[in-house]
Amino acid sequence: MSTFTSLIKTRFQSVAQGQKEKQKGASALEYVVLAAVIVIAVAVGAWALLGGDGNNAIKDKFNDIHKEMTKEPK
Repeated sequence: MSTFTSLIKTRFQSVAQGQKEKQKGASALEYVVLAAVIVIAVAVGAWALLGGDGNNAIKDKFNDIHKEMTKEPK
């Protein structure tokens, strides 16, 4: 039985070592994918804030604030 367990232990160690080596290569790919997702999210956010539908949402919002702060009190 101890021969069987030692064979299993050796096999698990070799598999674990192989997984570590694979993970080194995958982590670089994961960083590239993460960077791409962040760039896309920033681009979509900028498109939405800058008025992707033809309006300038930021300018309109600041104009609304200006109108509210400069209107005459009742």
